[in-house]
Amino acid sequence: MLFATAGAAFFILTLGLLDPLTRGAVSWPALMPPFGASTVIVFFAPETPASRPWNILVGHFGSAMMALLALHVLPGSPIAVQAACAVSAASLWMVATRSIHPPGGATALLGVITGATAFTMLPLALGCVALVSIRWLIDRAVVRVAPRKSALAGLPEPIPAVTQRVGAGLGDLESTLPG
Repeated sequence: MLFATAGAAFFILTLGLLDPLTRGAVSWPALMPPFGASTVIVFFAPETPASRPWNILVGHFGSAMMALLALHVLPGSPIAVQAACAVSAASLWMVATRSIHPPGGATALLGVITGATAFTMLPLALGCVALVSIRWLIDRAVVRVAPRKSALAGLPEPIPAVTQRVGAGLGDLESTLPG
C-alpha cells in the first residue's frame, strides 16, 4: 500500500511539474482529470487488465483520436452530440483493440469539451508515458523488496460442481495471473 500511495503521489506531482510546460503551448493541461482515475486503477488495482501499459496507452490515445474525429465529422453539431459520439466511438475502439481503460472515456469527453486539436496530444502523451514508466519503476522496487503473492493464495478450492461446470479450478486461474 505504501508503494502504491507513493507512486500515485509521485505521478500526480510529476504531472503538476509538467503542467506549466505544456499549458502555455497547448490548451490541454498535463494535470488532466482522466489521469486521476488512471492513477487509482494503475497504482491501487495493478492486477486488473485496465492497468496494463497497452490499455493505458491505446485506451487514452484512441479515445483522444475519437474526440478529434467527432469534432471533425460533426463540426456544427451540439456539444452533447459530439460528446456522445466521441465517448461511444472511444468505447468501441477500446473493445476492438482490447485496450479497455475506463478513464479513456473521460479523455474522449475532455477532448470534445476543450475542442481538442492534434497538437493537444502532447500533454496526453507525456502523462501516459510518465504513468507507465512510474508504475514500471514501482513494480521493480516492490519485487526487490517484497515479491508479490497471488491474490488467490490460500483460498479453498470452489465447490466441485462449479469447478466441473466451468472446467477450471483455482490452480488454473492462479497460473494465468501475473506475479
